[in-house]
Amino acid sequence: MRARPRNCRVVVPATGANLGPGFDAVAMALQLYLSLDVQWTDGPCQEVQFVGSDEAEATDEGVAMARAAAAAGLRLAGREDIGYRLTVRSDIPTARGLGSSAALRVACLLAATADSEEVPRSVLAAEAARLEGHPDNSTAALEGGTVVVASSAEELSWVKLRTPEHLVAVVAVPGVTVATDQSRAALPEAVPFEDAVFDVARAALLVAGLARGRFDVLAEAMDDRIHQPYRLDSIPGAREAIRRARESGAKGAALSGSGPAVLALCDRRERKMEAVARAMEAAFEEAGVPAGRLVLSPDNDGARVTPA
Repeated sequence: MRARPRNCRVVVPATGANLGPGFDAVAMALQLYLSLDVQWTDGPCQEVQFVGSDEAEATDEGVAMARAAAAAGLRLAGREDIGYRLTVRSDIPTARGLGSSAALRVACLLAATADSEEVPRSVLAAEAARLEGHPDNSTAALEGGTVVVASSAEELSWVKLRTPEHLVAVVAVPGVTVATDQSRAALPEAVPFEDAVFDVARAALLVAGLARGRFDVLAEAMDDRIHQPYRLDSIPGAREAIRRARESGAKGAALSGSGPAVLALCDRRERKMEAVARAMEAAFEEAGVPAGRLVLSPDNDGARVTPA
């Protein structure tokens, strides 16, 4: 039996994916966190406990998700015979489009491989993407910043951009949940050629705008025809929330991931975050859906591991 890894704490950020046209390819890490404390054991223990402000993951599905990710990490590190006790605390709302499942999977993988020199970062990122199924969320959670990801069955490639320090994400979080699988079921099997061209241009503009700090292009760059038109109809108030966010001073706005949360990017120096938040909340509430708000700075560091 190999020596047990050291007990540790892993902290992983939330993520806002797609940002409009960057479907499954662009995501931004945000300063809202899941933490995982792990104690390793010599026996067959596989205990997973969820505590804290949002225990929605504390279901059979959430426990199974954590165990599968921990098993994958232990397998990569050659430690399959080691047991564990995991304690998860998360401030990331679940099933809202903020990467809660990606954060959990990345945390478990990192804990299992934290002091192993046999698992390079590229392998860890590829395994997180395989488990999550959404390489943008998992890679941004791992690496921080804004990531641009391309994946295939054989390879995962990504580039990390440092998110501009003045950019702030104002997120309207409605009081309804949307499972990613359910949201994907609403998408068509094919899209018109002109819509594909529309999105390619805007995805490129989005990445260039973020890289150069050109916030003036974000309103156009965060427009989308590939997935949002099909998803917005099933989220009361979301389409209006995006429109009002832009009218209230946001540089751009879009669904966060598959929704139902709406993410608006603001320039901190213009001090319009409160007006944008109120406008989005009102749009949801007028549609009969209560909503809260989060004002989140970017996380440019990504997941981190500290000794217990």
